[in-house]
Amino acid sequence: IRLSERFTILPETRASRLHSGLTIQKLLDDPDGRAIISRHIGGFILMADMSMALDMTLEQVAINHPTFVSQQLLKTINEELSKV
Repeated sequence: IRLSERFTILPETRASRLHSGLTIQKLLDDPDGRAIISRHIGGFILMADMSMALDMTLEQVAINHPTFVSQQLLKTINEELSKV
């Protein structure tokens, strides 16, 4: 007997309007998000190839560029974003 079923994996529900699961562009488009991102990784934002990362989430940046956004820094940023 074979059983087949379809299901959908839903993204984690976030309590805050701003969180590290949003793209860098969306965070930068929000004044509060821009202030928090600029305070913590402003130098990273100003890098010449930053435009490639605008469509990535902050979580993806932390995975791909841990020297710029460590897991601890990601946690700190996410905590600040969640308070907005």
